[in-house]
Amino acid sequence: MAKLFFVGLDGTEKSYRLQTHRPFTVGRDPGNDIILRDPKVSRHHAEIVFERGFFVLHDLASANGTYVNAKRVRVAPLTHGAKLRMGNTYGRFSEELPTESDADAQEPFEQPGPAPRADPLRTTPHESLAPVATPPQRIHRLTPPARSPKRAIALPAASARARSSRSATRTARRSSPIAASPASWASSPWSSR
Repeated sequence: MAKLFFVGLDGTEKSYRLQTHRPFTVGRDPGNDIILRDPKVSRHHAEIVFERGFFVLHDLASANGTYVNAKRVRVAPLTHGAKLRMGNTYGRFSEELPTESDADAQEPFEQPGPAPRADPLRTTPHESLAPVATPPQRIHRLTPPARSPKRAIALPAASARARSSRSATRTARRSSPIAASPASWASSPWSSR
């Protein structure tokens, strides 16, 4: 059973029991699950979610930040005894092991179903029900194979030659007498006579 304890600005401590099946929102807004009456706490300050077996605190882009164990965080897993600060409000996270009385109060996860049929799959003495290890399968790459080094070296040289020939062509056009004077266009070999 996980709990959050927050000490308000008036000095009173409140505890909140966290549940694993839904997120808990923390902030100043009355629509939050945990309401902190602190002007430095954002309306929607943080969210606590149960992920991958841990309670994780997510800061919701709050103005003054969320601190776990005196470090400003955006996302942080909560461990037993973690100290929290949101605005001027301090808190701590407690994750206690369930006691026997807690276990008795909880409903069992599985309901007993109908009794299984007698030997639906008949096995012979030489068959085994133990899992069989399968050989590892070959993993196919989704990325194309790398180019050979010889080809990789040849490509930049070819593109350098192309660049130099393009610049030479541009220079020749600029200094060409055809480009310089429209009168010389009439005497060019391509003009109609």
